[in-house]
Amino acid sequence: DRMGGPKEGIEVPAVAAGETVNITLELTAPNTPGRHVSYWRLVDPEGTRFGHRVWADVMVHAVEEEEVEAASTTTSASTAAAAEETTDAAAAVADDETPFAAQRDQLMAMGFDREVVLNALAATSGDAAAAFELMINNQ
Repeated sequence: DRMGGPKEGIEVPAVAAGETVNITLELTAPNTPGRHVSYWRLVDPEGTRFGHRVWADVMVHAVEEEEVEAASTTTSASTAAAAEETTDAAAAVADDETPFAAQRDQLMAMGFDREVVLNALAATSGDAAAAFELMINNQ
């Protein structure tokens, strides 16, 4: 199961030696509980495979429908409340002297936009894991 990933491989643009490139891939979690592993190959713009396989190793847990509804309601309410306080807190997080600088740098290294990271960290009081979830769920 490729979890919705590309069958032909993950295309990587050409870059000069020493340069870096960010690669993103949108996946859909399987519907069945259990461990699911999906593999892909990197390909150049012509479709030629290179490098080692890359993979996603996902554990899907069974969730009761009531739990999903409760989690969805809680997330929506907390997101709405946090959004009201985000602007001032985001300004504080932007400064390298803040206690959230390490979390900000970690999330930005994952390829998230600076403003999105700052707002998510402000909304979650600097909790990098919660900020990550917030950003992923709001894409």
